[in-house]
Amino acid sequence: FPVTIYDFTSFTFTNVGVTGRTGPTYAQLTSSYALTASWVTSSLYFSASTQGIQEWTVPATATYRIVAAGAAGGNSISASFYISGGFGASVTTDIALSQSQKILIVVGQKGTDNYNIRVNSATASRFNAGAGGGGTFVYDSASINYYLAVGGGGGSFNAILEIIASSKFFCFSISFLLSIFSIIFS
Repeated sequence: FPVTIYDFTSFTFTNVGVTGRTGPTYAQLTSSYALTASWVTSSLYFSASTQGIQEWTVPATATYRIVAAGAAGGNSISASFYISGGFGASVTTDIALSQSQKILIVVGQKGTDNYNIRVNSATASRFNAGAGGGGTFVYDSASINYYLAVGGGGGSFNAILEIIASSKFFCFSISFLLSIFSIIFS
């Protein structure tokens, strides 16, 4: 068995349920993680000096299996439809790491859902797009050598053009379509 600087068998790094673009704070991470691993309360072994970037100290020289996934994209939601965002990619790899090596981890966060945004009230057009999910990254703090970079899922999109009962809009639509046909067939 390798000599370790603290007890470690496995651990799941997460975004602790935080959403948005900045990521979790150190206080949020330790509050969530301390229930499952005592070493996260020591700044020698775990920290987050930059919000959203988790800094992990490798406990022993060994080969570690890392499973990483990007976050899902946001959904488009209205009274008449629900379109799911894409899933993030997932990658598994085995990496040789050295004791006391500092590994930086950014865990992607789910894209924001979008609820029925009306962009143009004159034509009643709406574009509903969920935000893309965040990527997950694992890299060495000293060399900025990336061990893993996993993409987040795409955000969903739905565009709607409602037909409004108005002769002004109807005439415009017909003349616009005729212009398109005359270009195509001339």
